[in-house]
Amino acid sequence: MTARNGNRYTLSLDPSGNWSAEFLVADPLRIALGTSGDSVDIEQREDRNFWLGGSLLLSGREVSAANGNRYTLALGADGMWRAVFVQSSPQQVSLGSSGRSVLVNMLEDGTFLLDDRPLSNGEVRETAGGANYRFDLGDDSWSATFVAEPETVRLGTHGGTVRLGRQENGIWTLGGRIIVSGHTVRGQYGHDYTLVLAGRTWESVPHPVTIQVDLQDSGGSIFLTRGEDGTLLYEGI
Repeated sequence: MTARNGNRYTLSLDPSGNWSAEFLVADPLRIALGTSGDSVDIEQREDRNFWLGGSLLLSGREVSAANGNRYTLALGADGMWRAVFVQSSPQQVSLGSSGRSVLVNMLEDGTFLLDDRPLSNGEVRETAGGANYRFDLGDDSWSATFVAEPETVRLGTHGGTVRLGRQENGIWTLGGRIIVSGHTVRGQYGHDYTLVLAGRTWESVPHPVTIQVDLQDSGGSIFLTRGEDGTLLYEGI
């Protein structure tokens, strides 16, 4: 029979004519722990209280899955138990020796997010400061190592190229020397170029080179323009 509180009992009549009621223990409630693949069995006893692992279970109790995920067991207004994943605190990862850091979050499925994008072990990611870092996952903790990626800048059409290196502190170098936007370099054929940092990209601007040539017979002079390839142009009449 079923009592008004929902408990079920078996009624028995003994030889002396007395009736007795024995409580029927219900099958345990198996609650899945999210996507971890684990579950817990909750027992409800005759006093209508719930028990888990030999101890009284109250709504809000936290349990752990085999993979380390934590879940809160919550009893809803509908009388159903649910396991709610407990988000771990984000890990603060130092960016090399820059003095800055980022936050990496772990999801329920064991994957990680950086700036709301999936993060993989060994991935190189550009940070807000413009520098690149390689993120490595050790014993449940992340580290970030600065990655120097030289930038090749073409010097006009005929000047060749130069390779600039960005340091972790944001300083740029050329051949081991610190440079800033406006630095002048000499390309092939002796032509000079100004290196200009536009946003995060370097560009080169050729210098106009004008050569004055004196005319001995007339006493006057003409002006020649030297091109990037070393050729001389005369734009006079």
